[in-house]
Amino acid sequence: MSKSLDKIRNRLAAEGYKNIKDEDAEKVPIDSESGSEDEEEPLNEEKESKWSKTEKQLGALLVIAMAVIVVLIILVVLMHFQSIQQNVGCLTPSCVKASGSMLKDMNLTINPCDDFYEYTCGNWVKNRIIPPDKPKWTSFAEVYDKNSAFLKMVLSEPGNLLRGENSTAVKKAKDLLTSCMDTSAIEVAGATPLLKMIKDLGSWPLTSDPVSGNWSQSSWNFMDTLVKSHLEQGSPFFSMAVSTDDKNSSLNIVQFEQAGLTLGSREEYIRNTSEKFHKAYVQLGATTLKLLGSENETFNAEQMENLWKFETKIAKSFLPKENMTDPKSLYHKMTVGELMASMGNTIDLTVYMSRMFNTSISASESVLVSTPDYMKKMAEIVKQSDHAILASYMVWQTIQELLSSASLAFRQALLIINKVEKGVSSEPPRWKNCVSKVDSSVGFATGALFVEKKFSKEQKNQVETILKYIRDAFTDNLPKVSWMDKDTQAKALDKAQAVVQQIGYPEWITIPKELDKYYQNLTVTSSLFDNTLALRRFYKRKNLDKRGKPPDRYEWHMTPAVVNAYYTSVYNYIAFPAGILQSPFYDSEFPMAYSFGAAGMVMGHELTHAFDSSGRNYDKYGNMHQWWNNASIKAFKKRTKCMVDQYSQYTIRGHKVNGLTTLGENIADNGGIKMAYLAYQAWSRQHAREQGLVGLNATNNQLLFMGFGKIWCSYYTPEYAVQALITDEHGPPKYRVNGALSNLHEFSETFSCPLGSKMNPVHKCSVW
Repeated sequence: MSKSLDKIRNRLAAEGYKNIKDEDAEKVPIDSESGSEDEEEPLNEEKESKWSKTEKQLGALLVIAMAVIVVLIILVVLMHFQSIQQNVGCLTPSCVKASGSMLKDMNLTINPCDDFYEYTCGNWVKNRIIPPDKPKWTSFAEVYDKNSAFLKMVLSEPGNLLRGENSTAVKKAKDLLTSCMDTSAIEVAGATPLLKMIKDLGSWPLTSDPVSGNWSQSSWNFMDTLVKSHLEQGSPFFSMAVSTDDKNSSLNIVQFEQAGLTLGSREEYIRNTSEKFHKAYVQLGATTLKLLGSENETFNAEQMENLWKFETKIAKSFLPKENMTDPKSLYHKMTVGELMASMGNTIDLTVYMSRMFNTSISASESVLVSTPDYMKKMAEIVKQSDHAILASYMVWQTIQELLSSASLAFRQALLIINKVEKGVSSEPPRWKNCVSKVDSSVGFATGALFVEKKFSKEQKNQVETILKYIRDAFTDNLPKVSWMDKDTQAKALDKAQAVVQQIGYPEWITIPKELDKYYQNLTVTSSLFDNTLALRRFYKRKNLDKRGKPPDRYEWHMTPAVVNAYYTSVYNYIAFPAGILQSPFYDSEFPMAYSFGAAGMVMGHELTHAFDSSGRNYDKYGNMHQWWNNASIKAFKKRTKCMVDQYSQYTIRGHKVNGLTTLGENIADNGGIKMAYLAYQAWSRQHAREQGLVGLNATNNQLLFMGFGKIWCSYYTPEYAVQALITDEHGPPKYRVNGALSNLHEFSETFSCPLGSKMNPVHKCSVW
């Protein structure tokens, strides 16, 4: 009986009745026919075999169930640790390095709702040794410093290979560096190269020696000196160059503009602070004259005083920067004859242009003049001045731009001006000076070497992905711009979609033969001074040769290793050189939140330039005309006036920011960070939640804004901080950050800034 009960219990257990007890089992009725043991045995064998099979099935199911449970436990544990890791942040070496750098530079005692720039960059200067040769030190400068170190390395390597082929362009870059580093030869040459230049310009009333010659009023010719100076890329009295016609972007045209000042701006000559610039100007000139052999210090100072007074007349004739912010007001097309007539025929521009272009130019040729009033006033100054002061001015304007390529004594003389204007008291290390000179002179050659090792196709593709999200954010946002009428919105959308993008470098520089062809007319020797002159003539001739030819709409205006980006209105394209697509602006291992805040903001900034106070005047083809409806223009001006007023309230060292001259950049900053935020939200919706940076205790949206703040961490010398308010179209870095973010609702929401706090004012300015 007990054996039968056990079997019944087993079956019930198999059917799920696991709580049955022995006493209950005894109440189960048993068939009386099973009482005989002889008959029961076969039945028992059959049942025992059946239950054994069931037990095996049950065991298998139990094993599977246990395995599933174990897997689920493992998944839960993994998800738990992944969640912990996400909270901790990205732990790759690049991420850890970036996080450490950010934490080190931040001032965590500052409330981000009070001063986000100080919160992000408050300890940035403390953690750096600012080079004494730099008027400002920024994240941009730090990246270029790294780029320069790389260029020094590749330019010092033996051979002239580019992508496995010998390149004459690479050889010229290396030879130029060698000539710059040969300080012994530069010192041996001394003043002689400058004196020879003076001789070529027709001599100088301020010097008299066998090398530079003796200036004679009777034999001196105004046009000879003017043309020779301009062919050397000098710009006494005015600048003349070939550029794209703003109203017809398929045409190149000769353009004239005001120029010819030694100092950085007209304001340095005429404001109540001009005396310190006056003294530095005279001291620089007198020191230069002494180095050129003029020992009479009284004479030297008197002559430079005369030149200061003359340049001040020129400066007073300049159109102020505030009057040069609207491209429509600077467009004046006229014939050469009409321009000459407006100048009282004081300067025969047909002769001047014929000699510059080495071909006959008629008075009927059309030219563009951005500052016709200046040209008229300048011509009157020329008419009323004697030949000696005109000659002195033109020679000085030419040679002072060449002092940086001369011997040490002349370069140290330049520090007289640099100290007053920029607060700079020393030269950079020689190798940095020379690498910078080479990169700025033959930048496509150095750029080809740079991108070969420092910017891969994969990097380019990754950057293009970010840019696509930025562009989509801008076009998706346009219909939400409530102040713009639908017709203008449609045209603006058309323009935004037509913007051409160029990333990294122009493809032709990767082809050695094409690169060599670009520099084929450049001769590089062992003399730095001669090379400097050759480069100035080379680029001037390249520009003049554009006359009568259609513009190259894809021509790059920056070289690859440069840490910058730009938008050009007449071609409607944005460009991002490889130099700026480096850490901390971009790193493929950084969280995308950071990359959108840093590199993405720069992209959005440049794209917004197509619709700023200047760019909005150009259509999708790059032609300037009124393509907006009047109502939208009126609404745009109302909103931009808000920004002018906002930024004009900011001060640096007791001096106010000029909200008008910085308007275009401020619009671009505001639009850039907004597009970066919107683009990242779109990216996030399409991707799994990403890790932030370890240790920052920040959400991804917060990290985006911190990335934006990080790239503007800066140091300005006191002198340069004030000068930049006059000469720089960009506002001070602090207000580029705080000004833009205080206008952005999304920033205030991200950091929970109370309404009315400094970073969340009640009244905000918004254009795009």
